[in-house]
This record gives sequence, C-alpha cells and structure tokens, in this order.
Amino acid sequence: MTAKINKLQGIATFTRVAEEGGFTAAAARLDTSVSNVTKIISRLEDDLGARLFNRTTRSMALTECGELYYQRCIRIMADLEDAETMIRDATSTVEGRVRIAMPYPFGRDVLIPALPEFYRLYPSIALKMTFRGGDVDIVKEGFDLAVRVGELPDSGLIRRVLFKTPMVTVAAPSYLQKYGTPLTPTDLYGHNCIIGLRVGAEWRYRHNGELITVIIRGNLQLDNSEGLREATIAGLGISHSSSWLFRKQIESGSLVTILNNYDQEGLPLALLYSAKRHIPAKVKTVIDFLTELTRESSLPVMGEARPAAQKETAIRSSSDMRVGLQPENGVADGLSARGSKAGVQTGHQLRQMSIAAAKNSQPN
Repeated sequence: MTAKINKLQGIATFTRVAEEGGFTAAAARLDTSVSNVTKIISRLEDDLGARLFNRTTRSMALTECGELYYQRCIRIMADLEDAETMIRDATSTVEGRVRIAMPYPFGRDVLIPALPEFYRLYPSIALKMTFRGGDVDIVKEGFDLAVRVGELPDSGLIRRVLFKTPMVTVAAPSYLQKYGTPLTPTDLYGHNCIIGLRVGAEWRYRHNGELITVIIRGNLQLDNSEGLREATIAGLGISHSSSWLFRKQIESGSLVTILNNYDQEGLPLALLYSAKRHIPAKVKTVIDFLTELTRESSLPVMGEARPAAQKETAIRSSSDMRVGLQPENGVADGLSARGSKAGVQTGHQLRQMSIAAAKNSQPN
C-alpha cells in the first residue's frame, strides 16, 4: 500500500526540484537529504499517476505533465506565501533579512552613507548587500530587490524608476594639456574616447532643448566601471559615465569635467523586484526608504560638474590647447580623421557652435 503523501510538502518539494534542476541541489535548499527528496517525488508521482520528470544519470527535465503541474504549483505556492506574509505583517514588527543587489557606485555614494539613518529607523531589518551590475537573476538567485542602471528588457519583474543618474564627461588634466579640451560634443571626434559597457559609444547631450547624439571612437573599451575610472585617471582618454563613479576624483582635481555647457542625458536608475501580489513589509520598507533617499531634493552631492568648468577654462586658456593641433603621438589626429565617418545629429549647427566657442575662448 502506498504511503499517504503530504500534498503541500509534495508540491513544495516538486517546485524546488524543478527550479534547481536536480535532487541534490533541491535537498540542499530544503535542508533535507537527497533520499528524502527522491522519496517525496516518487510518492507524488504515484499519487498523481503520472511521471513528472524524465531522469537519466546525467540530466533531469520536466515531462509534459510535469510542466503543466509546475505552472499550477508555482501559483499555489505564491498564493500561500502571500497569505502567510500578509498575516505576519499584520501581527508583527518590520524585521528580517532583505537581500539587495546594486552597482558598487550606487552603494558607495548613496546607500552606505544613509545606513546609519536606516538602522536608526529600522533596527530589526538586516540588509545583505551584493555589489553587482546587470547580471543578477533576482528570482533564481533569491534576491528581494535589485538596483539597475539603464534601459531594461521586459522581464516580468516590477520596475520602479527612481530618477535619471547624473552624467558627466571627464578627462585627466594631463590628457587635456596634451590634446586640448573639447568645447562642443563634435570636438570629441578629435579625441580618444574610452568606451564603457553601460553607456557604450553613443554619448547624448542636450543644448537649447535639442538632443545631440555623438558616436565616439577610441582604442580602449572596458566592461568594468572601476577600470573605466582608473584608465581615465591615467590619461588614456575621455570618459562619459555617472558622476558617482568620478565623484572623489573630480573633488580632488585628478579628473576634470568638460562640456559643462551641455546637459548630459542620464540613464534611468530603477528598483526591480518580484511581481508578487503582496510584498513583504520588510521589502516594502526598503523600497520606500530608497525611493525617499533618491528623491532629487535629498540626493547627496556627487561630483557636481559646474564648478569644475573653472579648471577647464584654465587649462584651455592658451590658444595652443584647442582641438585640431598635432598631438605628440598622433593618436588624437588619427581619430579625428576616422571621426569624419561617424554619425551625429545636428552636425552643421554644432560645427558652427564649435567655431563660435573657439573664438570666444581666445584670450583678449
């Protein structure tokens, strides 16, 4: 006679095996033995009269019946979790651990400085912070929240845009002294620009309400923000990214902001979290805190671009510091020649603006 199965335990174990892709991984997540997981699945299959998994010594996959059953089971488990969370939230204080992933610059410059106030308000919440970018699978890796920068594909997650990240274009003083300071976005064609993964080769600016997109070129491309910053400090070229990344270097003078008369199009910064009907109170508390923290009126100062323009003016005050003169190693000159093939919006107007700006920058 087949032992009677605990149906709820069977559903929970089945969904875990399906999501983990095997008995061993599921047993580890459920804190039980592999033999117990195997026994529960066998009893569930006997009870249903259908095989749920195709199993070999090397792989495991859901059968057609297993896939149909899984889709129903995850809805049942989600409803149960919502019900339990709702009751707990109604009868207990806000407490527990919240796992959150975010880019390192955001954590360093925005969240960590605000943690003393957060823990003063919510001493019973424990944060587990992971500094990672866009490669986080929130559901599969068990995160409650993620902070993402940039446009995102439709993932089935809830996306709450907090604001657009302040952007700056920067270079080391040593680079500007050698190759000159760009006065308009089109002047970037005569320079070596460092390409970062998040922003890419399309740098966007606005002037008098008009969008200007410049397709930049350079001999260095990096997929890491810290590497982008260090390469810029070393004088390897001009970079364009979030002001958080360059905040300390702008303040110290090791990097200088340029093109300050142009509004620089920022990337959206958003919170991502699971699309559950009922969000746990601890998670909602963190969401509300981050939303309030990133309101424009309460954002910390992160490397403001406007004051740095004084350094830019000082560097380009001599007539031999403008774009178009022969650099020492020919890099900028070669890029200028290739740059004529690149595309830009409102190119004629920008060239006229560049000529006018160059005339205005001449010493009296």
